[in-house]
Amino acid sequence: MASQRGDNLLFKNTQRKASNTTHTQEYCAAHNSTSEIKAHIAVKQSPLESPALPRQNTGHPTANEALTMNNDILKTLLAQEDELQLRYFNNQTAWELGTLIKSAADQHAAPIAIEIYAFEQVLFSYFMPGTNKDNQDWINRKRQSVMRFSHSSYYTGQYNAAKNRDFETIPHLDPKQYCAHGGSFPLRIKNSGLIGAVTVSGLAQEVDHQMVIDALRKIIAVQAQEK
Repeated sequence: MASQRGDNLLFKNTQRKASNTTHTQEYCAAHNSTSEIKAHIAVKQSPLESPALPRQNTGHPTANEALTMNNDILKTLLAQEDELQLRYFNNQTAWELGTLIKSAADQHAAPIAIEIYAFEQVLFSYFMPGTNKDNQDWINRKRQSVMRFSHSSYYTGQYNAAKNRDFETIPHLDPKQYCAHGGSFPLRIKNSGLIGAVTVSGLAQEVDHQMVIDALRKIIAVQAQEK
């Protein structure tokens, strides 16, 4: 699919060090054939973090190069939202989606928190060892952004970055309620619209986002085979 090819554009950010580097690298390496995440990306979320634009190997990109790359990323993120729509969704689907993400995290002891929210209630919630109450705050704010703006929280961050605008300082938005860090993705049923969000918190925002994408693709593939 076009969006799978485009996923590669999302993860060419510059290398950044953090305590969760090993978990991120292990997940990226194990899923490289499908997710196309680059294993050198690793950063724990921070209130001061802003999405980094990709760099050329020879140094900083020009303004035009950065703008072109950011536009490509936005197109890819929108394509993912068009692609990843479910035939149906219920409590069992929420359980299957949540456990898929948990299984991926289990393989590498990745310290993530997972939430599946739909129909105005939390249908799945799990916090891996190493998480804390801050992860719940990240989940709440990411999810609220998806429910308000109807786009992935990663798209919202990249969109505002393209406009050289700090999302958390927009006057009519409360940064205690909303954030534009990757990791929450809209749940949509085909021909029905937005019903909720699936959210991951704990690793680099690009990887939080990709873990959700990988699990949704598996669920949708299974649904496509059902009669």
